Amino acid sequence: MPVKLSRTFIGSTKKKQDPVLFLKSARSLLILTLLMVVSLFAGGVVPARASNFQPHAPILIDGNGGFTTANGVTGGSGTATDPYVIAGWEIALAPYFGIRIQGTSAHFVIRNVYVHDGAPSSYVGDSEVFGGISLDGAPNGVVESVTISKTKNAITVFHSEDVIVRNNLVVSNRDGIGVFGSGHLGHIHIQIVGNNVSSNGLGIWCSFAACVISGNNIDHNGSGIVEYNAGVAITGNMISNNGGGVFEVNSAFPFHNNFINNKVRGQADCGHIGNCHHTWDDGYPNGGNYWSDLVTVDNCTGPNQDICTGPDGIADKPLDMGIGDFIDRYPLTKPFAPLVSGKVRFEPTSITSQDTGTYLTAFVKLPKGFVRSDFVSSSISLNGTISVAGGASVSHSSGAGVLVVRFNMTQVRALMSKPGTYTLQVSGNLLTNTNFRPFEAVATVQLSF
Repeated sequence: MPVKLSRTFIGSTKKKQDPVLFLKSARSLLILTLLMVVSLFAGGVVPARASNFQPHAPILIDGNGGFTTANGVTGGSGTATDPYVIAGWEIALAPYFGIRIQGTSAHFVIRNVYVHDGAPSSYVGDSEVFGGISLDGAPNGVVESVTISKTKNAITVFHSEDVIVRNNLVVSNRDGIGVFGSGHLGHIHIQIVGNNVSSNGLGIWCSFAACVISGNNIDHNGSGIVEYNAGVAITGNMISNNGGGVFEVNSAFPFHNNFINNKVRGQADCGHIGNCHHTWDDGYPNGGNYWSDLVTVDNCTGPNQDICTGPDGIADKPLDMGIGDFIDRYPLTKPFAPLVSGKVRFEPTSITSQDTGTYLTAFVKLPKGFVRSDFVSSSISLNGTISVAGGASVSHSSGAGVLVVRFNMTQVRALMSKPGTYTLQVSGNLLTNTNFRPFEAVATVQLSF
């Protein structure tokens, strides 16, 4: 399922670059700029061997004809609805790679495998760049719920479109999850979602590719995330205790990430562009990132933080990243937490083009555990474009967990071009003692003439 983003990030298209040469130069640059002082294996947690894994030799699939039972395929026919499945194997002491798939077009899934102890931790040479799982010219793949430890590069994706890497444990490798030159930058081709990436040299990196890096736990790596000339969305990650948080060149716009106790917050560079302006946030009221080492004051609201009637979970002053024109305009005062959904009922439920009513009223039921005072009033909107009507109130109704919000009916009707049923969304931010998190609730309204 595609990852839903509130912004689209498209980087400049570059010619394909040799991944080995890039890796060498990137590592050299990072040593100088990010002070990579984290040992590759220090503090790593070696996963316990699961009893249901079966030993298997290294797997090489070259072309669609290579998807055979002898090559570890346990099911599927290679279609989008019935992909080939490689599952249940333990692959140890592989000299170059545990699983490598190249030159294919069939759909496939690699899941529930354990690849470990594949190579020494030091960089040996160009012939040993693959490590754990490698996809090269192998689109339409999913790598999920695998464990990889003590290899060279745990998971690498070369020139492969529409690949998902999710819910994996990548620990104590030379480098973690890497993407090189995979697809054009017109839409998101690689999703790196929900992985635990710990105690590696580079945690996650994306070069000359279109990537979503979202919802990952990235900790105790030499550097957390590295982006180079790519169209990258970096959202909702926990980036903690790394030598450097995020290193980006040209095109990443990180937001809604938690940067916790990293030795260096991040580094940014305009690369070949020269002068550039990057905002590490998603605008107001969506906000930017949480920085554990940033002392914040929050007395004001609004895009300019100049309406000083109370807090909104966003610091009153922006964070200058200290390099070029890179800025988090709306740093969060509490760690970011994922979206929470509630329920809403609109009145009236049916309107006409001649409706003389002043307001569309939304009765918002907050999820259990949240109260009205958690809602940031200045963040409330309808379909992301209509703010609370001037002069209208945001109030309680029959309990602390119910919110009453009114929107201008003329603006609401402008959303509806012809008769029919329309889905409307009330959204905003919740600010608790521990977290800043977005909220949404949807319901329908009927328009008739």
